Amino acid sequence: MRTGLKAAGLALALVLTALLVYSNWGMRGVSDVLSRCEKLSLGMNRAQVLAVMGDSARVEKTAILKGQKVGYMVFEVPFTVDPAPQVTFDDATGEAQYIVCSERHRLRK
Repeated sequence: MRTGLKAAGLALALVLTALLVYSNWGMRGVSDVLSRCEKLSLGMNRAQVLAVMGDSARVEKTAILKGQKVGYMVFEVPFTVDPAPQVTFDDATGEAQYIVCSERHRLRK
């Protein structure tokens, strides 16, 4: 009985340690994405945005905004961040017209 309790306690400790390491690692990824996002500026084109943010974590979408079709990129992060970092581009010029990095960091033309 005691051996079973020791094994269960050890297993629980290992699981909790793994969760702590995973969450710390994931939060580091979030802060990295957010700090890169805050380096973006209005007027950048897609290539410039990707040079700063990296290509691997993006999803490109289109939406209708004020009756106009616009393209935007959403950058995924390891944990849910609301709103997810995203950049909206002017279809005519290809320039960034709206940048959202976090609730506190938004840029708009």
